[in-house]
Amino acid sequence: MQKKLLAGILILSLLLNIVGIFWGAPHDFHPDEAVITSLQIVKDFTKQKVHSANLFRYHVLAVLAPYILYLKLTGASMPSAWGTAPDQFRTVALILSRLISAIYGVGTVWLLYNIGKEIWNERT
Repeated sequence: MQKKLLAGILILSLLLNIVGIFWGAPHDFHPDEAVITSLQIVKDFTKQKVHSANLFRYHVLAVLAPYILYLKLTGASMPSAWGTAPDQFRTVALILSRLISAIYGVGTVWLLYNIGKEIWNERT
């Protein structure tokens, strides 16, 4: 029973976290998404200047890695700004980065459940 309840809560968390995942793509974005829209993480990585990066930035970089590889293989230049990147790339990058955030949200719910279970008990 407890596992079914936890699964239901995690599914609900995922659904609530992905509501609006397509909002504004590819032209509008939330100010918190500056790490994606500036393409700074890609520029820093290609120049081996990855500094003060966090786990989210590395996950976003993993999402953008095929694009970076494509640019390297074709000799194309890195877009200098978000507005110069192709619409399809911007849409995919935004949605995948938002999906990463949604997965982090579900992981947080799971972690809090396990902490609560450890501190109190499963019935709590």
